[in-house]
This record gives sequence, C-alpha cells and structure tokens, in this order.
Amino acid sequence: MPDPYTSCAKQILRGKQHVADCRDPETAEALAIVLNHAQIVFAPEVSVERMEFVKGVLWG
Repeated sequence: MPDPYTSCAKQILRGKQHVADCRDPETAEALAIVLNHAQIVFAPEVSVERMEFVKGVLWG
C-alpha cells in the first residue's frame, strides 16, 4: 500500500515526496485528510477512463 498523505506547514507530502503546496497549513492538513479518508463521487459526465486515471495517480 502506498504511503499516506501528510501535511507539513503548507505542503502535502506522500512519504518523503512533495505533492503540492497550499495557501496555508490548515488547507494542507484538510486536503491530506480528504486524500486519505474521503470517499470520492464523480459527476456523471466523468468517463470511467478519467476516474481510473485519478484513482491511479492519487491512490495507486
């Protein structure tokens, strides 16, 4: 299983790898929680291929 997402100051990390910068530490922490624990529902117009792409990039 891949490393969980974490936050450090304004950064989102996965393991020791930098993933993204946020506007403030609170946003980084909130997004790390979402990436680790939320269930994502896609809009009907998003194709299965795009959904699989997102799944692979973020959680693969």
